[in-house]
Amino acid sequence: MDAPEQEIEEDYRTAFELAGVGKAHVDLGTGRFTRVNSKCCEMTGNSAEELLGMTFKDLIHPDAQEEALKDFDKFVSGNVSDYSVEWPCVCKDGKTMWAVIRAKMLPSQAGQPKRMLAVIQDISTRKAAEQALLQAKIPRTDYAQELEQRVAERTARLEETIKSLDTFCYSVAHDLRAPVRAIHGYVSMLIEQHPQQLDETGKEYLKRIMAAARHMDDLINDLLVYGRMSHLDLPLGEVDVNRILTGILENLAGEIKARKANVDVKWPLAAVWGHPNVLEQILANLIDNALKFVPAGVAPQISIWSEEAEATVRIYVKDNGIGIAPGHQERIFRIFERLNNSKEYPGTGVGLALVKKGVERLGAKVGLESKEGAGSCFWIELTKTKPPATSQKTVSTA
Repeated sequence: MDAPEQEIEEDYRTAFELAGVGKAHVDLGTGRFTRVNSKCCEMTGNSAEELLGMTFKDLIHPDAQEEALKDFDKFVSGNVSDYSVEWPCVCKDGKTMWAVIRAKMLPSQAGQPKRMLAVIQDISTRKAAEQALLQAKIPRTDYAQELEQRVAERTARLEETIKSLDTFCYSVAHDLRAPVRAIHGYVSMLIEQHPQQLDETGKEYLKRIMAAARHMDDLINDLLVYGRMSHLDLPLGEVDVNRILTGILENLAGEIKARKANVDVKWPLAAVWGHPNVLEQILANLIDNALKFVPAGVAPQISIWSEEAEATVRIYVKDNGIGIAPGHQERIFRIFERLNNSKEYPGTGVGLALVKKGVERLGAKVGLESKEGAGSCFWIELTKTKPPATSQKTVSTA
């Protein structure tokens, strides 16, 4: 061996020995180690002498030896050009070290490879992290399922509590009507049967008490209706809106006449899918508001009609009332919300809340278009059950 070849060999030996990963020469025929570096000894816990007396199979964990030998045979036979595998290895102290092993054939002087160079890198830390992450996913999945179950249970308890509260409030409201009516009745009897014992101031006070009792009774009644609408079962079916609207207008005929109102209805209105009593409550409240919320001295002008789409029907109630500013249009559907002076526009503040609750129970929609001082147009959208009407005519009810 001349000087340049000696220098190359020395450089290779130095690089082989000082490498930061394990390096080893393996005889292709026997699988025995013929050369190892110090890093390889450090990783396995074996001395160089011990490793040189072993085959690569001796380092592979028994559970993986069969697969490792198959891969080695494929590499030696030339069926696999790139040998890069991850195997668990057994160290001298019995511990398992995960290693990634990359191999390359080393040419011989005769040209036929007889050995290979194996580069061994310890990846135990990475494998441990992967295993920890895998194990962590199982508790997270279990916890997610447990959390979902707990949420479902708490939701069920909350719904039961709300239902109980609805029932309790309904019962309390019902019981409150008796003393309120008693107050109204006794005050009325006092005014009628003992007028000589009362001066004008006393009579005025009693009249105010009666008015307050009437208002309280109206409020309790609205709350009872709201409560019933909240928790009673509502079987849905086809509803004849024309029949319902006719009944509402008949009930309001006295007030319509007293207010000199004009109600124009475009008959017939399309049938819808809903509940007749709930739909009657919704329309009655919308029409009552249209009669009530108009400027002083103005005769109410109300238009009612329906429009059909492919699967839905919208019923409109339009008025010439005081209107609602855009910023307040969400508020008016909240219970007890009032935008106007109660003396000028009396009411309980429950009407439109009943409309919204009824619409929700029917699985429908409600909305409005309005400008302050320019009237309002409320609409409810329900599922339709009949084909579009072939003809319409306008009828005025006064």
